[in-house]
Amino acid sequence: MPGSSFGTLFRITTWGESHGRAVGVVLDGCPAELALTEYDIQKELDRRRPGQSRASTQRTEADRVEILSGIFEGKTTGTPISMLIWNRVAAGAVAKKLLQHFGVEVAAFVTELGGIKSRTDSVDLAELRARVEANPIRCPDPNAAMRMMEQLDLVRQEGDSLGGMVTIIARGVPPGLGDPVFDKLDADLAKALMSLGAVKAVEIGAGIGCAGMRGSEMNDPLRMEGGKIGFEGNNAGGILGGISTGMDIVCRIAVKPTPSIAKKQHTVDLAAGMDAEIEIKGRHDPAIPPRMVPVAEAMVAIVLADHLLRQRMSRL
Repeated sequence: MPGSSFGTLFRITTWGESHGRAVGVVLDGCPAELALTEYDIQKELDRRRPGQSRASTQRTEADRVEILSGIFEGKTTGTPISMLIWNRVAAGAVAKKLLQHFGVEVAAFVTELGGIKSRTDSVDLAELRARVEANPIRCPDPNAAMRMMEQLDLVRQEGDSLGGMVTIIARGVPPGLGDPVFDKLDADLAKALMSLGAVKAVEIGAGIGCAGMRGSEMNDPLRMEGGKIGFEGNNAGGILGGISTGMDIVCRIAVKPTPSIAKKQHTVDLAAGMDAEIEIKGRHDPAIPPRMVPVAEAMVAIVLADHLLRQRMSRL
């Protein structure tokens, strides 16, 4: 079906169903000679895999990747890369490897869970990643992460679930990516992130906060720094007029609470034609945001990789 493909030059097409014999992704447009192995992809899949901590569902999924085509002697050939795997994080792993080649990094983390907000003072992405992976909530603020975990344990006992926010930062993105009309970089990022299950809102830069600001507050004044033009702030989130500015691209996504909960809920019995109650059995995530972190990174990486290749193709 047409809705299973995403991207222009760096293009992914997913196939299969979760209850079918197999599912996977075909990635077309990745340049040749990029060093890539199944390990590069597997380490990203392992971050998304459930059952790793009490912050996620305890059901197990193998999430093992098998590359079927597009790789020869540890490098991409330039032909479509077909991967047998459960989710699109696999394609994101290739995109992240490609972005690293151009000095672009992408990192995501939980900034809010169940109304508890974190503080993030680290500007070094390596340090940020270390903090994120140091706790099951994937929150870089250890004090907030502890309170989030306590809240999560309480809600789990009640048979309920929590929603939250995930922030994604892309650093090293060159200026000029995107298009000022229909292929705006922020529009493509919003589409990519909104395509993820459970995401109900996307913010870029100041986000909805800009609605209460004046122009003099929202604008990011230009300045000279070390002989180069820069910005005093980043309310724009690294994108102006649909085109990257060279500043950090900052996105936030609002993730709804898991709808499959053990708590009794009202529903309708279609056979009887009357109101009824339902209890969802089985093991489900008490909160989606911690496992959303690598998925959000993957989607942002795919968009940036696509726009980077498009920029390089459009200039001499």
